[in-house]
Amino acid sequence: MARCLDGWSAAELRSLAQHVVSLGRAVALLGARGDDAAQVVFARSAGLPVDVGALLQRALLRLGGRGGGRGDVVQGGGPSTAELQPALEEAARAAREALSATP
Repeated sequence: MARCLDGWSAAELRSLAQHVVSLGRAVALLGARGDDAAQVVFARSAGLPVDVGALLQRALLRLGGRGGGRGDVVQGGGPSTAELQPALEEAARAAREALSATP
């Protein structure tokens, strides 16, 4: 699941991402644009072969920001709001590739 939910706070994105991955095997790639920054939260169900930390770092290069996290949930943000949708699309492609490479 990759979605841009403008107007949502980082806490709301995190809550939704955690809920989505708790429902079953899933990857949640969520973002939101605010007045002067974009926020992203990436999460995965335990055991999935998707490195959400690496996906976050690639997204943050586009957003011009920083972030972090541990394990299955990471988050960050940056000032390049126009790059949010492309960053989410790139993360979604990389997640699909990682999932399809798994037997």
